[in-house]
Amino acid sequence: MAASSDTGVCPHPGCTTRHRFVPGTRCPEHQRPLVPEAVLARHADDPLLGSTINGDFDLIGIIGRGAMGAVYRGWQLSHGRAVAVKVISGKAVQALDEPVKRFIMEARALAAMPQHPAIVGIYDYGEDEGLLYMVLELVEGPSLKAFSSGRCLPGWQVADIAMAVLGALGEAHEAGVVHRDLKPSNVVMCSPDPDETRAKVLDFGVAKVFWPDDQLVQEVVTRAGMALGTPKYMSPEQARGKTVGPGSDLYALGVMLYRLLAGKLPFEGDNDLKILKAHILKAPPPWPEGVEVDPQLDAFVRRLLEKRPADRFPDAPSAARALSAFRAALGGPGPRRSGAGWPGAPEVDRAREPSTQQVAAEMGVDPRPPGDRRSLKTGLFVVAAIALGVGVGLLALSLAPEPAAPVAEAEQVEEPVRVSVGAAPVRTADDALREARAAAGRGDADQAFELLSEALGATDDPAAMRQAVIGDLGFEDVRGDPRIAALLKGEPSKP
Repeated sequence: MAASSDTGVCPHPGCTTRHRFVPGTRCPEHQRPLVPEAVLARHADDPLLGSTINGDFDLIGIIGRGAMGAVYRGWQLSHGRAVAVKVISGKAVQALDEPVKRFIMEARALAAMPQHPAIVGIYDYGEDEGLLYMVLELVEGPSLKAFSSGRCLPGWQVADIAMAVLGALGEAHEAGVVHRDLKPSNVVMCSPDPDETRAKVLDFGVAKVFWPDDQLVQEVVTRAGMALGTPKYMSPEQARGKTVGPGSDLYALGVMLYRLLAGKLPFEGDNDLKILKAHILKAPPPWPEGVEVDPQLDAFVRRLLEKRPADRFPDAPSAARALSAFRAALGGPGPRRSGAGWPGAPEVDRAREPSTQQVAAEMGVDPRPPGDRRSLKTGLFVVAAIALGVGVGLLALSLAPEPAAPVAEAEQVEEPVRVSVGAAPVRTADDALREARAAAGRGDADQAFELLSEALGATDDPAAMRQAVIGDLGFEDVRGDPRIAALLKGEPSKP
């Protein structure tokens, strides 16, 4: 007999309890939450499925998995509601100091933002028996990536999606948070009505925040000169490893809108380096043959895609006002929501004060988000990110609760990547690497070779450093030197 999602079973080994599945019900013998039989059949090896976090959040399904943790479908007992629970495993908490701090930083960034119907809500975060967890609003519906797959969206619908995203970005920026990884897989469409555009922005896991007097923010700094995000949606300044601000999110929105209208990205390539170069150097292409875009919408998207941040809209509210001025001319059913989100949107019950945080306390930091809202207009920024996986170069694996059918696997999403385009981390090997890059920029191949040799000899992971240098635009002019080419291949240097 096939496993059923209507039948709840106890995850305790050997237990034969079976009941009609209702969230919040427990096995009478073992007092563990019942899990849909079909879910347990697919994830029998997951040790957390069917457990309870902090005595209030039953883990009853899996939304997505990553190298350092997972996102679970949960049930909050105290409020009787479905939630998403993002968890870093106990082993990762014990072994990796930086990801722990970044996880807390992500939670605090979300908690510091005001309630907004186009931003995923956070209810709680903390530590429970060695696990770091974050409890988020569970958003049901396809990602924008899935929603738009294989088709070009009409201009009116793209405009409505843009209005929702701009509303979210405006609130986030005002709270001192730059998303930095905006893309279709981080936006969810949460209305069953195809004529009604409800969009929520997810995953602030690689956000950049400005809280200059906050100790944890000062400790959580992305490596200098590292461009963190998804190359397909990176702004030119982000691709160069330069200062990232609200304008970078507006550029990413422009890339996303182009993709929705054209059915393809404005800048493509067969590797990340080529894509980044295109963002930096190439003008947005014309619309593909057969794609007709309203001239005002065309001008709007192209202004978002300006290379210089100063040439884009000053901020998200300015962009929203410009878009709303011609939205009616695009036709369609008309937006059914206010600028804040949409009429009748559910209230987001955010728990501003998190529960007790043992891990944060052990690190000597205050786990609570700042009580006052910060502005980005000061011009100083500190980077926060959560690095939960590795791959080509240095990867930061997103564990965003990608929406899916109830208790179903999430779709595969584009992962944010750290691409080395600037100075290296600040340690002995990294000092040498940074100086090698500076020498390469001056065209001094001899010194670049010597310093790069020193850096590779001092690092614990020369293979990763070689990959970082290979993808680093700063070394482009000297990579043709035979000594450096051999060094990057791992070959012994010749006298």
